[in-house]
Amino acid sequence: MENLQNNGKITFKDKTYSGMGKLIESINGVKNGGEKNWIYYVNGKKATIGVSNYQINNGDIVSWHYEKSY
Repeated sequence: MENLQNNGKITFKDKTYSGMGKLIESINGVKNGGEKNWIYYVNGKKATIGVSNYQINNGDIVSWHYEKSY
């Protein structure tokens, strides 16, 4: 994501929480809020660990969804 942001393809804001890692707070100006948040998926499956702790492998497809969090 940082590479994409550095190349002007997206914008995002994050916040680092001690012991938990980074939380993406907004993507392209759309902020977490109310019942919806940015949640990431890897290869079509909702990730089970925080984004700053996930090790991306060659061939992984990472996508972000702005959706209701449960």
